Amino acid sequence: MGNIFSNDPIKNILIDENVKFEDLIQNTFIFYLEGIQSSHKLLSQSYDPENLHKLRVSLRKFKSFLSFIKNFMPKKEWKYANTLYKSLIKPTSKARDYDVFKSEYLYPPHSQNQKESEFQNIYKIFDKKQNNVHEYIEDCITSNHYMSYLNKLQTWIVDSDWKDKPIKQYKCRGKKLINLINKMVRKKYKNILKNKKRALNFDQKELHRYRIDIKELRYTIETLRPYIEHGKKEAEFLKNMQEILGKINDTYTAENVAQNLNPNNSKNLYEPYLTKYAIDKRYRCLTQLQNIK
Repeated sequence: MGNIFSNDPIKNILIDENVKFEDLIQNTFIFYLEGIQSSHKLLSQSYDPENLHKLRVSLRKFKSFLSFIKNFMPKKEWKYANTLYKSLIKPTSKARDYDVFKSEYLYPPHSQNQKESEFQNIYKIFDKKQNNVHEYIEDCITSNHYMSYLNKLQTWIVDSDWKDKPIKQYKCRGKKLINLINKMVRKKYKNILKNKKRALNFDQKELHRYRIDIKELRYTIETLRPYIEHGKKEAEFLKNMQEILGKINDTYTAENVAQNLNPNNSKNLYEPYLTKYAIDKRYRCLTQLQNIK
């Protein structure tokens, strides 16, 4: 696939009441596609956790904007694009969990633990599992199957006629684009602030869903920054919330990884130690979450 869009999508559209919302959407999608293509190229040329992270962020930004404008799109078109996203992001999820576990959970506790032989043993087991996952991703992202999803995504973004179909909801024709976007952003931001008061009582799934909502709005505000009124403070708040909730989510992941590392399901010393390490970190993060304003 070639480079089909090389500039900021917002700079290519005049900010005035005559702008078609559909055109803005399509150009923004093309902008995201370029990010996905570039990140995929880096990762396929040289695998490392940072390149993996870049690909995942590019895909997440695409999905965030896709969710933001869901109500403007025909259901069939939205489902198709969402399916492509899931197919592209799925192979990378486990590797990201393993990379975080190794850098933030497995190694730090080892320096404080007296049972060095126990941890040396689990290092070997974990490294083998991690290497297998990395090899799997390398095979996936360079496969014809994965490339076909990228090609389908490009075709959908460039050639799809969804924007010529009737708008599903939000009758935006005749309305100023800036007013429309800000109305949507304010509504979503208000819901996030409302849920923050209840977040400390959320279970793992609710916190994960809340984090996704925050991430989607943050990425959308960053993308549509020329259209957003007073968005700097909101973007900073969402960024801080996203980072804390990400750390909380990682603690749950760490517990799960630790419980599934031992191949013989025998008793071990590292699992309760790592579990306690993760839980203690979670409570510290929850305190930080409460104090974010």
